[in-house]
Amino acid sequence: MKYTSTKNRHEAGLFRIWKEAFDEKDDYIALFFKEARPLGHTLYCGPEHSPYAALTLFPINLQWAGNIYSGYYLYALGVLQAQRSKGYGRQLILQAHEYVLKNQGVFILLQPTNHALFAYYQDLDYTHSVSRAWYTCPRNALEIGDTNLQNCLQKLSVPATNRFVWPQSMHPYILKECQYRGGALLNPTAYCYPQQDESGTYVEIKEFCCSAPKIPLLIHQLLDHFPNATRFVFYGKTQNPPFLHFQQAPFALLHFIDPKVETLYHLNRPFHFALGLD
Repeated sequence: MKYTSTKNRHEAGLFRIWKEAFDEKDDYIALFFKEARPLGHTLYCGPEHSPYAALTLFPINLQWAGNIYSGYYLYALGVLQAQRSKGYGRQLILQAHEYVLKNQGVFILLQPTNHALFAYYQDLDYTHSVSRAWYTCPRNALEIGDTNLQNCLQKLSVPATNRFVWPQSMHPYILKECQYRGGALLNPTAYCYPQQDESGTYVEIKEFCCSAPKIPLLIHQLLDHFPNATRFVFYGKTQNPPFLHFQQAPFALLHFIDPKVETLYHLNRPFHFALGLD
């Protein structure tokens, strides 16, 4: 990849941040730069041709209690290794707050990449947590058509009324990103991501919302499409209170730019992602 113009040197600097900050291959970074970054707005610190740190904001809506609120999803905050612990990450987040306010957004949503980062963002006023529920089942439970499994999946796939929704412009990239990771879109809203750990291959299904009559077809598709998977993890709408068989934990943080909207927010209200991007 050659960089000659000022614009391309800027791209090269952002590419370098991604290489140092995230455990991603060059072709995935190139996919993000080509397909996703133009859909958002990138903020950076440092010289234009050699930035120290960067993040990207993507538009996202919150459908809540019959209203639609515009906001932004803060993604891929990265800092060059030699420039860390100098406050550039905090500086960028404050820039993000200013950008969102200027563009009539009322909230910022983000997903910390590890549990230790929750405290870092909470210190920057990301004090509202968003939880999600999931249900894990072994392959043989899907194969035998366990009735308890059907009951669990029906409860997990209750249509969400309070949810974060990506604009249609993001959907092609979300699908390409899923396919890049060896996944597939099934039946037709289940984004399936194969994963690997010490116990073998498993599949994460995000964000699960499937009508009861279509659940058997989806199970058949999962078994057929992922023959080596030993278990399947279904992510869906958080139940309040949680259903007995679900696991539940915070996975995202929310900061309100507009205090008037924040006063309407109830911490115990369940929220849901219409599409996952994590």
